[in-house]
Amino acid sequence: MPSGTTISVCAPASFWYLQNFLIEAMATLLDYVIFMTYDLHGQWDYGNAYSDPGCSEGNCLRSHVNLTETISALSMITKAGVPSNQVVVGVSSYGRSFQMTTAGCYTEMCTYTGPASGAYAGSCTLTPGYIGNAEINGIIDGNGTVLSIDGDAADISGSPLTYLDSDSYSNIVVYDDTQWIGYMDDSNKAVRESLYQTYNFGGTADWAVDLQSYTGDGGSSTSDSIIYVDPSIWTSGDPSFTYDPPCIIVLPPYPLGFTETITWPTLTTTLLSSSAGSTYTVTTTISVPTFTITDVSFQPITVSATDTVTYILDPVQSITPASFTFTLPPNEATFPPTTIPTESGTVTGAAATSSGSIVAAILPSITFYPTSFPITIQPQPTSSVSISTPIPPVTMSKGTPKPSCTGSGCGSRDCGIFGCKPGCGIFGCDGGCSIFGCGGGCGPLGCAGDCPLDLCGGINCLVPGECGSGDGDDNPDEDCDEPATVSACTYFVSSYSTAPMTEYSTTTSVRNSCTGLYAED
Repeated sequence: MPSGTTISVCAPASFWYLQNFLIEAMATLLDYVIFMTYDLHGQWDYGNAYSDPGCSEGNCLRSHVNLTETISALSMITKAGVPSNQVVVGVSSYGRSFQMTTAGCYTEMCTYTGPASGAYAGSCTLTPGYIGNAEINGIIDGNGTVLSIDGDAADISGSPLTYLDSDSYSNIVVYDDTQWIGYMDDSNKAVRESLYQTYNFGGTADWAVDLQSYTGDGGSSTSDSIIYVDPSIWTSGDPSFTYDPPCIIVLPPYPLGFTETITWPTLTTTLLSSSAGSTYTVTTTISVPTFTITDVSFQPITVSATDTVTYILDPVQSITPASFTFTLPPNEATFPPTTIPTESGTVTGAAATSSGSIVAAILPSITFYPTSFPITIQPQPTSSVSISTPIPPVTMSKGTPKPSCTGSGCGSRDCGIFGCKPGCGIFGCDGGCSIFGCGGGCGPLGCAGDCPLDLCGGINCLVPGECGSGDGDDNPDEDCDEPATVSACTYFVSSYSTAPMTEYSTTTSVRNSCTGLYAED
């Protein structure tokens, strides 16, 4: 290995997982082992009789950083043959949270609800059951924002109860009657670090420092790092702006100077159908009414800390139709956002035979109306609408940004209609905002995982069907420092496919995010 290089691995703090590691032999080749002594408990314990000692249903309120269990795990890895000074002990800057079954019952033998988490989500982490220390401190101080199960801002009542649980040596927060969080604060970490030092361990590793505050290295989520470019960019004759990475750039809408009529592609999606006591999936098409625009909005541009040169890019459109009403046929319903195993089958309707799949699992409660029933459809934005006036390219250079736009004509990154609350798409997949970010989204096969804006809506190239890459891969097709061809950056998105489904057809939306994008030294 080159001089100054170290080799390490992360190892689990559970015997169930650690037993599969040849950890003693590995230690002879490693400089250190990061021992992940966190996530000792979580929502996943629900229904597991062996996860919580003394709790047969596995749903007791237990801290994910229980110190007694941590010491036991440290004993396990050292007895397995790893020298203590090679073990870097994990500490955490987040908590695991639960919804208590009974208000007022918050000790270790009290229970939480499940199997799905009923915990409120943090305004930044957006994940029920997982909440950053910065968000926890906001709850304690009375100025934090959390999201209820339906994704709306929760109205918190009363003052939070905070205490140090002596048995697990964990900080506990109980708020809004039934919300429970177990975590470690800075003082707790300091005590643990001193303790680990007396046992001659190799130090601590914190997951993760960007969860400790809303500023600093984790500050890209704050309003200070969002640059709203002034609308005068479009009348300057040379559209350009300066940026200070890392940041998010929000361009103002481009004024067309006339009214443009937009014809939207037909949506193809999958519905549930009830017939003869069975539930099936069927494919249907939905026509979107034509609409007019007078300006063109754009996707936000996310700039990472390593993006420090001058770029010339074609802004990516973000044109969104208004919501409209679609009438479901009798005995048909939209998918719930739940994983449903299926097997092949065919369903025969009253008037025609449709290709479909029989649903073999027990579904959540779904209402099949015997008559036609109206629902609201909100199409997501596209980047492939053809307009008669070409939009000029924009130059972005590293430098001190001009003051952000605050008046009329400013751009917007309000993703509320797509559910950065969470929930996205026409049938409510949990996650983010369209296909470009806000932490998740509705993919071709339903609810997709996180796909940050710097991968999905920024200046990095995309690969077909994936978020993309901008972190130095060797694939030349993903290198945005050189002119890119359309084949490197075009992808196809199934229109509003709902999660989950077994068959789907696609209305394709073509995005060319890299053609016209160059980097200059």
